[in-house]
Amino acid sequence: MLSAALANVRDEDAAARQAITFGLVGEGVGVEFLTWCAAADLPDPAAVVDDPSLMDWDGRPDRVWAVLSSVVGWAASQGTVSAWQSAWRPLLAAADGGSVDVAAAAARPLSLCRPASARVPAAVRTRFAPVLAAAGLGTAA
Repeated sequence: MLSAALANVRDEDAAARQAITFGLVGEGVGVEFLTWCAAADLPDPAAVVDDPSLMDWDGRPDRVWAVLSSVVGWAASQGTVSAWQSAWRPLLAAADGGSVDVAAAAARPLSLCRPASARVPAAVRTRFAPVLAAAGLGTAA
């Protein structure tokens, strides 16, 4: 019911959004929901693939995880060699930017959705060798 009501309110009308939210779900849950809405500003995964510097890779691990998961989903949905190889750029940037553990966790599902003719980029083979080996890809090109 809340989502249907909020669909009729302009994003910039904070007072109306708050009144509707508090009226339908209560103040406690409403505050949490509106806070979540304000913080749910994840970038477009294709934009992050094009320019990994859009992200603060040393920031909140939950945000880094959400962005890298969306990058993996984007690459899998594209299904092309080019998209799959490009999707590794944000993972490498995340690893270099201080989120090695999150990047390594995202490397496994990305490696598993590799198109048949795709070659693992050399920088990826070096940085994520243990993860690729666990996914059965070893260090094969």
